[in-house]
Amino acid sequence: MKRNRPSGFQQRKMKKAKEQSAEAMSGSILKYVTPSTSTAVGESAEGIQTFEFEREIPEVSSQEHSYIKRQELEKIDLSSSSESDVAEGDARRSLPQQDSDEEAEQTDKLSVYSDVAAWPVPVPDELRVDLIKRGSEPFQNRDGPFSAVERRGEKSKGKSRQLTTAWFYKALPNGETILRTWMVYSPSKQSLFCFCCRLFALDEKLTVTSSFVTGFQLWWKLNPKVSDHEASEQHLTCLEIWKTLRTGLRLQKCIDHVHQTTVDNEKKKWRDILHRLLDITLFLAHQNLPFRGHREIMSSVNKGNFLELADYFSPKIQNEFICLLGNQVKKKIVADIKKAKYFGILFDSTPDVSHIDQMCEVIRYVHIEGDNVEVKESFLGFFPIAGKTAAELTDNILQHLEEAGLDISLCRGQGYDNAATMAGIHGGVQAKIKEINPKALFIPCANHSLNLCGVHSFGSVASCVTFFGTLEKVYLFFSVSTHRWELLMENVGVTVKRLSQTR
Repeated sequence: MKRNRPSGFQQRKMKKAKEQSAEAMSGSILKYVTPSTSTAVGESAEGIQTFEFEREIPEVSSQEHSYIKRQELEKIDLSSSSESDVAEGDARRSLPQQDSDEEAEQTDKLSVYSDVAAWPVPVPDELRVDLIKRGSEPFQNRDGPFSAVERRGEKSKGKSRQLTTAWFYKALPNGETILRTWMVYSPSKQSLFCFCCRLFALDEKLTVTSSFVTGFQLWWKLNPKVSDHEASEQHLTCLEIWKTLRTGLRLQKCIDHVHQTTVDNEKKKWRDILHRLLDITLFLAHQNLPFRGHREIMSSVNKGNFLELADYFSPKIQNEFICLLGNQVKKKIVADIKKAKYFGILFDSTPDVSHIDQMCEVIRYVHIEGDNVEVKESFLGFFPIAGKTAAELTDNILQHLEEAGLDISLCRGQGYDNAATMAGIHGGVQAKIKEINPKALFIPCANHSLNLCGVHSFGSVASCVTFFGTLEKVYLFFSVSTHRWELLMENVGVTVKRLSQTR
């Protein structure tokens, strides 16, 4: 039967070797490895500095050597107060502070790959560096929840098995417990992965330990699969590269440090430019000022507010900023509407200057914050309408409510003008929406109704027609001549208005 653990003689031999190694190196990763000075510095496949190990370990078998090597690498993360962390902390304090915006950008970028199963294989160099800088802990998900896997087969003991948090910790021979920093759990794939093997894998199909690169889910085989993976040569190689590269990045001692610094500076430069463009966009939107000028050409004296503030000729990024800000505002409004739960809808259309019929979308709801209760009407935007029939308008309204994430069944009111297409009690838009949601009561526009009452009432009285006709003639008499308008202002001090049926 194959021995799972070394014999007593081998254990004493390994213990003596570890004691001799510990006396010379005292557990610091910087003392485990030193830069090679006798040979030219090379570049490995991962683009990191080549190191030579200075270990004085007696000749042992390959199995014993793998056991010692694994124990040494695991000891690196035993305590946050080790000499390695102290040295790295001193180095970080001696370096200039990282820009908070850069850290925020890195966090946003890595949030896309927060699940280890989403990482591409092979992992691109830039992403690999960002992941190593962040460390494995944010991706471990060691507190669960973990999925249960059903066992198949009549002879299987138990129908299901489940991963537990205890597997993320390992008990050393001396009774000490350490965290398996390499072990990460994917909530989407519900599988275990090896952090370092996934980072440095070249191909999912060609790797020896593919189960921990593609995802391990056979929980009833955690013992001995986890131990076998830890002792495998490929895992130890990836673990060593990970720890070495992590330290090199923290101390900025990688051979591509100059190149990385140049890239970071260039990223910071363009990030600052985008911040300034975003501030300009926010200012113009807040002040309700136009972005474009009459002529946006180089010879123009005034190219518009945006280009006069920034010498930037990319309308694409400007429009993208406007759309992003608009979407963010819309998301906030929709979130407030959903918090209120019930709402009313207001829709009306009018042609714009380009002769396109635009439908205006307004949502009415009650906003409650603490003891403050406020009735709000929030404008969500315009959208063009292609049809004029009640059925087509109803489809457009329902489609845009659905795109905004609003449920028509929670609508408790609808308001339109008095046009038959919108307000018709049999075939109008309000009737068709009431067929879907009978609780969406229709309330005609009070101003529009009052205006129609006034227009038709005055139109039926001859004296009113004569009176308003005379007012219109007075307006025309003074407005056609600037000299008459000046005399009117000098002698009366007030202006006259023309007749408007909408007022």
